[in-house]
Amino acid sequence: MSISKSLTTSHYNIYWCTKTGCTSLKTAHLDIIGVHDFKDAHNAVGYKTTPLIHSSVSGKYTAVVKRDPLERFLSAFKDKCLNGNVRLVVPEMYEFSNDSDKLDYFITNYHTLMNINGLAEHFLPQTTFYGDDPQFFDDVYEMKNIQTLIDKMYQLHDITSKEIHENKSGVLSITDKQKTRIKELMKEDYENGWF
Repeated sequence: MSISKSLTTSHYNIYWCTKTGCTSLKTAHLDIIGVHDFKDAHNAVGYKTTPLIHSSVSGKYTAVVKRDPLERFLSAFKDKCLNGNVRLVVPEMYEFSNDSDKLDYFITNYHTLMNINGLAEHFLPQTTFYGDDPQFFDDVYEMKNIQTLIDKMYQLHDITSKEIHENKSGVLSITDKQKTRIKELMKEDYENGWF
């Protein structure tokens, strides 16, 4: 059984993993449960891991957001490695002057780097968190349609939905070889339908 992170009310279990719109989901969830005074949705909700529980067992609507694995990997790389504080734990990656070389280093050392606390959750395949069967959930949403799920969360609580701002960061340019190598690392997501 996979272990995921969830947002839970009496009406829903929304499962998520990093880089699949979790900031937007958490912001909506906090609004729904009446928490409005917070600076950071991630810290306000906290990190609770739960086993996946189907709606037939829980009696609640279950849903998940998926993201193209290549897009998710590059978003995590940009967020954590180029804009974040990975420099403190992987200083050798920053001996390279350009982002493409840093990405090559990261891809080459991927399996070793996944042992670094806090880094793996951003880069491991979605299959690690959601399991290998998307049909387990009542609904699976593509990240580009996350507002539809947010509307459903509000609807389940008879609350008027709010549009949640999505974070849209720029795209990282990569080579075809890098794309192929990343897709190989995320192979199980492509095999299991998490794209």
